[in-house]
Amino acid sequence: IRLGTWLDNTRRRADKLTPERRAELDQLDMRW
Repeated sequence: IRLGTWLDNTRRRADKLTPERRAELDQLDMRW
């Protein structure tokens, strides 16, 4: 449940992530 919440929050805040952080998540096949 917590992972799902984290993913949901991360997607909502994607525009506030640093480019480095977003690139790291992209490498993990993050679905935006």
